[in-house]
Amino acid sequence: MKSITLVACNAKYCHTSLAVRSIRAACAERGIPAILLEHSVNEPFRQIMQSILSCESDIYAFSCYLWNMELVKKICLDLKTVKPGCKILLGGPEVSFDPESYTFADAVICGEGEAAVPEYVLEQCEEKTIYGTPVESLDALPFCYSEADLRANRHRLLYYESSRGCPYACSYCLSSIEKGVRFKSIEKVCRELKKFDDAKVDLVKFVDRTFNADGERALAIWKYAAEECHHTRFHFELAGELLREKELAYLQTVPKGKFQFEIGIQSTFSETLRAVCRDADTGVLFEKIKRLVQMGNIHVHTDLIAGLPYESYAVFKNSFNDTYALMTDCLQLGFLKLLKGSKIREEAERFQYRFSAAPPYTVYENAFISAEEIFRLEKIAEAVERFYNSHAFEKSMAYAVSLFPSPFDFYEALSKRFDGINAVAQKKLYEILYAFCTEHFGVDVLLTEYLKFDWIRQTKGIKLPACLGSMETLQPVLFQLLEKEGFKEKYLPALTGIKNKEIIKHVFIRKFTLPEERVYLFHKDSVTDITAELEAACN
Repeated sequence: MKSITLVACNAKYCHTSLAVRSIRAACAERGIPAILLEHSVNEPFRQIMQSILSCESDIYAFSCYLWNMELVKKICLDLKTVKPGCKILLGGPEVSFDPESYTFADAVICGEGEAAVPEYVLEQCEEKTIYGTPVESLDALPFCYSEADLRANRHRLLYYESSRGCPYACSYCLSSIEKGVRFKSIEKVCRELKKFDDAKVDLVKFVDRTFNADGERALAIWKYAAEECHHTRFHFELAGELLREKELAYLQTVPKGKFQFEIGIQSTFSETLRAVCRDADTGVLFEKIKRLVQMGNIHVHTDLIAGLPYESYAVFKNSFNDTYALMTDCLQLGFLKLLKGSKIREEAERFQYRFSAAPPYTVYENAFISAEEIFRLEKIAEAVERFYNSHAFEKSMAYAVSLFPSPFDFYEALSKRFDGINAVAQKKLYEILYAFCTEHFGVDVLLTEYLKFDWIRQTKGIKLPACLGSMETLQPVLFQLLEKEGFKEKYLPALTGIKNKEIIKHVFIRKFTLPEERVYLFHKDSVTDITAELEAACN
């Protein structure tokens, strides 16, 4: 029997590949020996080649995506040079829509591979293009993580699939090609989630395009994940407008940090949404997102896409300001990629799209937005990532943004100040923000205080950047408070029983004028106003 090596080249080391694991499990069911190799696109090329060449297999199969296609091609060309007798098999979304383009491969599988790959190995098929048969029942697929695999990767990001397909038909997404949605049963999903939790996996990301397409099913899985899985956290991609009152009521009871929700907004311009076949009611969507944010127990991530039809620079500014006002935990500014097989790629000439010829096919310009404006939005996206999504500047950013006509105006101006600065160390970012605001408004005492607060919250006592001046230490006062009966039990319950001389190394108190004088206690991610406690102690 021929053997096969399954190769994944992930975007980052912390990522793992669900695809190659699913294919490996399918091969194992057919008695086919399969080796799994995982690498990162950031690894040295020769190191990756050494790993692949050390596997003595008849067939080498590669999972192909936007982020790794150029690397996969380079690997395959060299692999054929060293092992001319081996077979190279490609699969994945990047090769499924123009299989004839990959002349360096012996065969390309288009679509699902759980049945097609084992058949290719067993039958020694000579066809160049193989069309995968969709799995009828997802319950028939074996769980693709072994106990050893889970233990070895429990601190990395593990992916899980409980459904295939999407009820929506967004023109920029490949999920719109498949009609209908196939679901794993709730019972099977719950059994498999428990395996992650038993192995103490940190985070599992569902790859389902619209996890809550079936609300009752989503609620049942959420209940199991929240109540029966005590260690593992879960990430879901949702259609926010589909959330019903019964789901929102339950989600409010979920332990803080247990769930992460990613909700695509993409644009708030109705003409744009119609053009990409996205019919979500923005008013309903925003109302549901606001409810989730107000709960405070679920990390909420929202997405916008720049470069969509009919969305000019000015219109995108409106979408940005509308979405920013939600104050979600993360606001990601993505850029349209004209994926092979997508409807919007077929409409490229209609909207005068000019996009990268190589993966990831990112837009340069279209009839509504120029290349110069797209590049400016990329700089704004970087500023949002560094200064908003990092959560390192929560108080200072809220104040600084309020000084500008709109959030977009702030980030547009900041991105110009940030442009060309390669250093991204935390201290440097504080210096950039301070200098930027000072240039616009002069020395602002309140801004300086907010920056000090954020710095202490992030660094827990590291010396302030010189531009922020100095602060009076209150650590001797803290020692007195620790001696006070009941103080530790009330404010630092996790540290009861620990000696005060040890506590004082990891807990800080500082006084700020925000704008009134307040005293805060900092410990790990916790910040507590103890002004009244300190005043009582002094009296």
